[in-house]
Amino acid sequence: EAQSQWLARPGATSTSAQDPAASGSTATLALIMELPSALAPCLESGCREPLAVETVDGLTTLVIVAHVGDSKAVLGSLSDGCALSSGGQSPVQVTLTSLTREHRPDDAEEAARVAASGAEVRHLKFGRTASRIHLPGRSQPSLALSRVLGDTAQGCFGVICEPEISSLAVRPGLDIVLLLSTDGFWEFCPLEEALQEMIQLGVSTELLEAKCVESRQQWARNSYNESCDDATAIAITLSKPRRS
Repeated sequence: EAQSQWLARPGATSTSAQDPAASGSTATLALIMELPSALAPCLESGCREPLAVETVDGLTTLVIVAHVGDSKAVLGSLSDGCALSSGGQSPVQVTLTSLTREHRPDDAEEAARVAASGAEVRHLKFGRTASRIHLPGRSQPSLALSRVLGDTAQGCFGVICEPEISSLAVRPGLDIVLLLSTDGFWEFCPLEEALQEMIQLGVSTELLEAKCVESRQQWARNSYNESCDDATAIAITLSKPRRS
């Protein structure tokens, strides 16, 4: 059924890797809002253990993230007991909290859902974890993501556009930076290092652009044809870091 639906789709002329209907886009969206503090604990989704959240004027900042694909949303926080020095130059310990997971067939839960739809999940090479989604008995299309926006997100072979949603209450002075980035950015940019710089130096366009350029250069150096994936990042300061 999955195969017949795919081949019968409007405008279908090919099942090759170049078929534009066998493509899609990832997306990560973040909503940042202030709510009465009494409501915030009820809306947290379990991205981390429940924590005591300080309030500002009876309000709590809540971060809500919806995503499909393998773009990421990561929260950069000062580790408990840490604070920036007055000059901001001394290294600080940073804790990362992921608000997303990668929607790939490598994920056991996503692979089971895709297989239940009638599609096949195949490893790229024996002994490796990287996998692709295929129609039964066919080599193309070969899809790397299990949730996307686009022509493949019709659910006919397990690829859907339904987002996962997470939420987290911000701790003022500890939860400092929210970073959203494509896989082309985080594949070659250590997120902990990037967030540590943003917490110490502050979020700036110049810093983000430098990190994106560095990621693209790393992609080109590690690609057999010197191509690079899209490297895009957005960062926002959620609260001012505590200072010693």
